[in-house]
Amino acid sequence: MAEHPCINDFDKCRNLDEVIRYSPLAEEGRLQCLVAADGLRFGPAEYPSFMEGKRFGEYISYSDKVWHMGIIVLAQREAMIPNGYGGKERRTMLCQYDMFARKVTALQVK
Repeated sequence: MAEHPCINDFDKCRNLDEVIRYSPLAEEGRLQCLVAADGLRFGPAEYPSFMEGKRFGEYISYSDKVWHMGIIVLAQREAMIPNGYGGKERRTMLCQYDMFARKVTALQVK
């Protein structure tokens, strides 16, 4: 069986699902998002159990229109985010990763 063409060049992927599934850059982006989330203002996020899936394992469908430009948006739902009062809030984080620059370009807590 031949290797998927997406593995070596994300431009050869047919859609965002293939980018996420086959491109090592998507996995690199997921890991970079975890590092970025460790630098939140009031401390690092806490994540749901691994039983609920990979951390930053979801992608946002509107990024399906921009992945050709090297941008993917990964999501982490139900993260416990420290607040300024010593407590934590259950929130969603959106992480924008640039596969050309190979860096997180935005991390948003909703």
